[in-house]
Amino acid sequence: MKSNDVLLLPQPQVVKLKRTDTPCPGISAVNIADDFQDIIFHKASSLIDKNRKGRTLFIRKNVKLTRNDEYHIDFSNDKIILEAKDPRSAFCGICTLADISRKYTLDFDGSVSDWADLEMRILMIDLKRLDWNFNYLLEMVERAALKKINYIMIEYEDKFRYDFCDKIAIKSALTKRQVRTLNEKAAENFIEIIPLVQSLAHYEYLLKYNKYEHLRENSDMTSQACPMHPETLELFKKMASEVIELHPSKYFHIGGDEPFLLGTCPKCSAEAKRTGPGKLYTSYMNKVIDWIVKEKGKKPLIWADILLHHDDAAETCSKEAIAVDWSYQPKSGRSDIIRFNKAGISRLDYEAYKNKLTAAERGKYDKYLKTDHKKKNFASLPFGPYLKEKGFEVIGGSHIGFTANVLTHTEAAITNSLKGNLATYWASANSMRPPYSIYETRWAGICMLAASGWNAGYESEKKSSFIKRFSILEYGTEKALDAICGLDDVSDMIPPNDNNEKDKKYFSHILKACANKKEIIKASKGKDTEILFSFIEKILLEKELYNFKNKRLKSPLLAKNSFKKIDISASCNMRFSNTEKYPGWSKNENNDLRYFPKGNVCFDGIPYRLIKDKDNGNNSVIFAGKYFRKEGYPEKVENITIGEKAEAICFLHGAIEGIHKDGHYGKYIINYEDSCTETINLRYRKNIGEWWNIKDIEDANIACSCKTAFSKTVKVGLFNYVHYCKYPGKKISSVDFICESQSLIALCGLTIMRRQKNSKARISLSREIKTLKVKFRKLKLKMIKQLGTYLGTKSIPETVSIAFDYNIKYLDRLKKIIFQD
Repeated sequence: MKSNDVLLLPQPQVVKLKRTDTPCPGISAVNIADDFQDIIFHKASSLIDKNRKGRTLFIRKNVKLTRNDEYHIDFSNDKIILEAKDPRSAFCGICTLADISRKYTLDFDGSVSDWADLEMRILMIDLKRLDWNFNYLLEMVERAALKKINYIMIEYEDKFRYDFCDKIAIKSALTKRQVRTLNEKAAENFIEIIPLVQSLAHYEYLLKYNKYEHLRENSDMTSQACPMHPETLELFKKMASEVIELHPSKYFHIGGDEPFLLGTCPKCSAEAKRTGPGKLYTSYMNKVIDWIVKEKGKKPLIWADILLHHDDAAETCSKEAIAVDWSYQPKSGRSDIIRFNKAGISRLDYEAYKNKLTAAERGKYDKYLKTDHKKKNFASLPFGPYLKEKGFEVIGGSHIGFTANVLTHTEAAITNSLKGNLATYWASANSMRPPYSIYETRWAGICMLAASGWNAGYESEKKSSFIKRFSILEYGTEKALDAICGLDDVSDMIPPNDNNEKDKKYFSHILKACANKKEIIKASKGKDTEILFSFIEKILLEKELYNFKNKRLKSPLLAKNSFKKIDISASCNMRFSNTEKYPGWSKNENNDLRYFPKGNVCFDGIPYRLIKDKDNGNNSVIFAGKYFRKEGYPEKVENITIGEKAEAICFLHGAIEGIHKDGHYGKYIINYEDSCTETINLRYRKNIGEWWNIKDIEDANIACSCKTAFSKTVKVGLFNYVHYCKYPGKKISSVDFICESQSLIALCGLTIMRRQKNSKARISLSREIKTLKVKFRKLKLKMIKQLGTYLGTKSIPETVSIAFDYNIKYLDRLKKIIFQD
């Protein structure tokens, strides 16, 4: 066996090993220098092979080794010598020896010289939303350590039991003893846990309580506290103090990202007008940073998005903080379109670069953009150097769901001499939203952080073979490649996902994986592959449902006279596409529903007539609301004419922007001709959901999703909600559309449904629906049994409900439409 045949993960920097002609004696003893004795003995002793006699492992300190986690191993017939920079470096060398022994045995002569390219290789664990099996968390720490990850950042949110307030923590929160145990386990494995406590936004878990609602930046919204309210800083200090007490790390993450409501309360609004929103932000964050540094002796990390949105924020923010430049879309070093957030441009392509940036602005940013005028593209991560030039230490922020994104951040960190790569894992957008995935489906991304952060040159050169190498080294067979390709680059695993429109190559991979399922599980010795296959089977089953919709539901479910498409043109006040005059969908002109199907359409077997923007005097949809950033729309749109009896009313609608109040957006009022009324409450993720980055909800279907010119990856769309009338025998005169929260909601289509008799065709369709339901329920039961390894018992029912019940309920709703029972 040659040196280049020795494949490990991470791959050592320099491998000069040759397989010996005869088996070498195993490690029978360990001799450790006094410098390392107490710290490293237990880990080194695990290498002793009681069944093989012979060599002694000598572990020594070498002060000449100065690079990150540097060590050197010499193999000879009678001994192995491991020299290391410090105890942690020695631990990394022991991990390499264990890896070689496990995969190849230690029958080698030669040497390994090794070090890490990045100083900080940080894995994020997000405890919000899901309850984790605590033993699994401890196992994750050990597994990360074996891959030479040296930091884990934990966001606790409502999973930390604060002494100063018993309302914040939920019942399944970690105990103080468990938090100490996590830190002890990390220290044993030479990992430092960096705690994260948000200091301004992502405060849904706090501001939902009456005790703290007076701190809201907007009285109806729980996402952000007011930076000018003195109690906001005091609340953060109380939380941070208790968390810091249990974490010996020299680092502390203060959050600071996405304060979308910045400058909206009267006091903050006046201050933002006086100084600018960037300075409003940093005047508060600098107090946080100053307290962390001077009072607590910690080095703070801060998410860098606001520092990039506002030049004055980057200028005035304390340089004591390490800026984390997070960006999840880049999959390579160059890109045709990048996140920009400068000069009023959110996404920058070459056309915007030439036509919307002034010559002075192009000159200002070109040294970061590294514009290629021939290929018309840019450096995909340009703002690490920008933040460095402003005086910050910088860490890249990647996403473990996308191995290419993790590698791209590592490459940028090496190129721009950044401090490290923080690979984020988000359990959910916030504590009010559905969970995204479990860690086991992200193991490839975690290993890419480890592999690229350790040996960036090797992974850059061999990026095309990473999934294959990962499959062989982690699951014992190259055939696992197809399963990993089916899970990589998939944003959501638990909710019904949006992989249905992926290309044939993608589905070819996961079909091959399923064909080789038994062989892969056997090769991996059941090593967490069964849960991976359950998620793969879920993707395939959702694709089967998608194909069923396209085949059977592109035309009306019932006879033509069963439906009547209602003309809403008299009430329309907005259009499907943004303009300067009509900016309603978003602040970005090309972030709208311009690509949504219009005219006579049919979604899930229900026909609608959607007005084209050029018709009806440029009014094609109805907006209602009182969202503070988009004024000028009515809170009530009354008397939308119906004039028919109806078994049910079908609404095509969506929430545009803003926050619901305790789950309530607004309502429809059905007005019957005899003066009776019926109210339909619009509830968050029940019968209405957000149009942007659209996801399935409980009681309404995604009618249709489409691309947006603003983003290549995000899908937008509307929901199809069918409401069965309380008085189907009475004539409906009109419907009122009312928003009752700080939000903006849209009604784009109305159709009424009349009662019909059953037919053979509908009975046949019902059989197909029943078959799909049985498949979803069977897979749901299987996953319930598997999830106990990873999740706490209280999270399992909700997780499988989100994963499967949305589709099961959807099939039930279809059956109800068919039989009208």
